[in-house]
Amino acid sequence: MDAVKGPGRRGDHEFRPGGLRDEKAQFRLWQKAPRTNTVIRIVAGLLLIAYGLVHLLYLTPEADNATYPFTLRVSWLVPETARRPVAIVLIAATIVVFALIGLAVWGVPGLSGAWPTFTILAASISLALLIAFWDARLIVGVVIDVALIVVALKRAGWTDAL
Repeated sequence: MDAVKGPGRRGDHEFRPGGLRDEKAQFRLWQKAPRTNTVIRIVAGLLLIAYGLVHLLYLTPEADNATYPFTLRVSWLVPETARRPVAIVLIAATIVVFALIGLAVWGVPGLSGAWPTFTILAASISLALLIAFWDARLIVGVVIDVALIVVALKRAGWTDAL
């Protein structure tokens, strides 16, 4: 294929398919990609940490109200005397492991490769808490936890950016 000189350009640059013009476009895309991945990592990490912190709602003063969905007063699995200690252990574990997932997604050395394991662990602990102190209005949390487990197990191509 014949080279074409760019009209009104300084110098005698040749433009060919796959040549200089395409390389510049590819370079611009490449420059934007790391920023996009960084933004995705930051947002994903923040959302995961925030989801872990949502479990603190079990400890709010409203938790004594039986109509509040995040209540420790009603449990079909945990005996009354053990409800608060069991809940505190599950809440603390959930928050810690979701914080580790956030750090792993942000690329902290030593954690970045372990995000699938942390995700399965955190979502499982969260599920245990939600099921032990079940209220039908917490179904969204169950859906989120199951989705996180599926993402961690499938490890789709887009998760490699994490």
